[in-house]
Amino acid sequence: MRARHVRGFTLLELLLVLAVLGVVIGMAGLAPARNPQRLAVQEAQLFLQFFEHVREQAVLQGQTLAIQLDEHGYRLSRLTQQGWHASGKVQSSELLLRLKLDDAQASDDLARLVLAGDEEHAPFTLYFSQAGEPLACVFSDGLNAQLGC
Repeated sequence: MRARHVRGFTLLELLLVLAVLGVVIGMAGLAPARNPQRLAVQEAQLFLQFFEHVREQAVLQGQTLAIQLDEHGYRLSRLTQQGWHASGKVQSSELLLRLKLDDAQASDDLARLVLAGDEEHAPFTLYFSQAGEPLACVFSDGLNAQLGC
């Protein structure tokens, strides 16, 4: 009968595994912290996509729609015979939102960016800020909306 020789890990193998784990953990610790500027640009891009989608819906359906904004988020709102009714969930923002709009319809700290069935809308600038500092914005001349600031 043969005796089986059970072999464990060598010291070199254990040190190699520990070195690889150390490098991986060290790289995870060096991962960049959240960049507020990048976050602001991403949120501005998302808002721009949302705005374009709502504008297309208003034109295609021939309805008066609005984007209802407060300092922490925005949502779609529809005009019915009974008045404005919010629909869909709130798109919350980690940054503070400030809308600059000449024709803003505000009530209880809410502003509505109204989009009628035609393709024109009121010119606006929406700022994405942190600690009072604007980091990004979306602006429109009444026909075209784009990223700026």
